[in-house]
Amino acid sequence: MESEPLIAGRGRDEHLGTEEALLSSEISEPAKEALPLAEIASGVYALFVAGLVASTLGAILPQLEEYYQLSDKAISIIFLCPPVGFFLAAYFSRSLHLKCGRRVAVIIAPVCQLTYALTASQAPPFPVLLASLVAVGFFGLMDGSLYAWVGGMKPAKTVIGLLHGAFSIGAASGPFLANAITSAAHKPWYTWYYVLTAFVFLELPCLAYSFWQHDVESFHVENGRKSIRDEEEPDEEPSPQSSFSYTATWIGSAYVFAFMGVEFTVTGWGIAYMNRVNEGSNLLGGACVSLFHLGLAAGKLSLGVMTRYVPVQLLVTSFLCLALLSQVAFAVSTIPAVSVALMALLGFLLGPLYPSGIIMMTQLLPREVQVAGISFVNSMGQIGAAFMPFVFGLISNRFGIEMLVYYICLQLALIIPLWLWFFRLH
Repeated sequence: MESEPLIAGRGRDEHLGTEEALLSSEISEPAKEALPLAEIASGVYALFVAGLVASTLGAILPQLEEYYQLSDKAISIIFLCPPVGFFLAAYFSRSLHLKCGRRVAVIIAPVCQLTYALTASQAPPFPVLLASLVAVGFFGLMDGSLYAWVGGMKPAKTVIGLLHGAFSIGAASGPFLANAITSAAHKPWYTWYYVLTAFVFLELPCLAYSFWQHDVESFHVENGRKSIRDEEEPDEEPSPQSSFSYTATWIGSAYVFAFMGVEFTVTGWGIAYMNRVNEGSNLLGGACVSLFHLGLAAGKLSLGVMTRYVPVQLLVTSFLCLALLSQVAFAVSTIPAVSVALMALLGFLLGPLYPSGIIMMTQLLPREVQVAGISFVNSMGQIGAAFMPFVFGLISNRFGIEMLVYYICLQLALIIPLWLWFFRLH
């Protein structure tokens, strides 16, 4: 009889213990799924700085031409340098992650950016400046690593939206800030790089501190590998060549090549055009390019809302036609304020083009080759971002910068049939 209370008491204790265990597991569950706020915050800041760096070249292009006494043909070489670093980063990215982990990849990128900013701040000889620009492309190490890491989170779309937004804000702020410091304050072009150095210098310890735990072992565990030795086995993932047999890969490559060509031609030569043709100041030109970037961001963000009411095929086709009309109006406009407004409108109309193209790629390519195909398409986009502004430098040197509007119209006219071909395949 005495054992009964003991058994009952023990049962109550066990029951209470089970409830406490369940309660503690429920309380600790959110902790396990808590977002890594430090990494996200440092990543957002890093993308903001990347936007500043990416938009700097076009912002200071007129000052560079004057300082180094270069023609449009010679100065356009600067557009070819960052993609060299980008392709080197893409080539070494996987092996670097496998051997050193994510933290090394995200730290190398700001070190390269800092090298570029410090070098440019000393107003070096032009060949040295070109060499430092190659280092900027190594931002691709951090860019790809961050997006791959974020892709494994539950709120991936939200965090990716923050990263995209941070880059857009940085790209929009760069031209205006650079010209406010150099033109409005009457400072030499390399003064802006003192400010840029400070931004990058702050980025380095933030990334190092927040991603220090993301070492090589953490990377292998995160990717479901049992040991580092497993990664030394031959890679069975599809290579970019595996997607070459699909027509969509080549159409998508030409489409993104042309789109990135338009975007970087506008951002690279827009300020010089405003200065020479519309007789505006560098500050006005910087505001023009900044509003173009804000328009791009607004167009990207509104894509999801607009496609609820309009099919994406019709939306993009209409926006491309409107973009052509906006450039016709831009060509005949002689009022700087109207030109700035039309440039912002062009950015908004171009905003949905890239994400829509990637969506079409995912619908047209088999799942097993989507990553390889989209990687190849993005690489072609980087070539377009370098090659098309460079070609315009040659055209401007021969025929004058007034040809910018016609050059952009030609590229837009080429994108329209490529998009319609996409639609036909779909």
